[in-house]
Amino acid sequence: MHPSHHPPLDLLAAHTAGWLAEDQSLLVASHLELCPACRSEEAALEKLGGELLEGAVDDAPPSASLLDAVLRRLDEPVPPSAPPPALPAFLADLPIPTVLHRYLADVRRWSLLLPGIQEIALPVEGARLRCSLLRFKPGVLLPRHGHGGRELSLVLQGGFDDQSDAGDRVFLPGDLSCQDPEDDHEVRIHEEGCLVVFAREGRLLPRSLLASVGIFLGQL
Repeated sequence: MHPSHHPPLDLLAAHTAGWLAEDQSLLVASHLELCPACRSEEAALEKLGGELLEGAVDDAPPSASLLDAVLRRLDEPVPPSAPPPALPAFLADLPIPTVLHRYLADVRRWSLLLPGIQEIALPVEGARLRCSLLRFKPGVLLPRHGHGGRELSLVLQGGFDDQSDAGDRVFLPGDLSCQDPEDDHEVRIHEEGCLVVFAREGRLLPRSLLASVGIFLGQL
């Protein structure tokens, strides 16, 4: 089954151009591992970017020294890609994208975030607030809340139902949820539980007493 929810075009284009911060780029790269359609779209964006760049320099041909340097690089063998580091044994059976492996190689255990929710914080440089791997027990409810910034959540295993004013949606493995500052929603984890990786900028904005308690504790 292919993913049904994808990154917005502006987010995919920014990732392709190398403009995204590391935390959001990590989420998009993880989705690309799981989504053939978005890999094709990324390739089209890269081709378009190359054509635009080529057009921009048509009137200013490269110097002879620059051309020689490029030609020498083309003759050099391409170094083999280093294999991703192995995951710790307690994570080895989970469907974690290879782009995340280097962030998890030295992790020893899950941390308890809230009852029913475990977290591994990812050591992402420049993360604006939180970038984590989260594991939810079956049936966990995240009460209605808003966002102080963009929030990305990528489902790796299991799934969740998302209820908002814009309608009800279901997120399954490979699906990327993108919540903008104006979005309010409530999330209920499916009966098989859920594994997600997420990045959030800004703080959550509570819309209920239960959400307020979690946010007050600094845990949501």
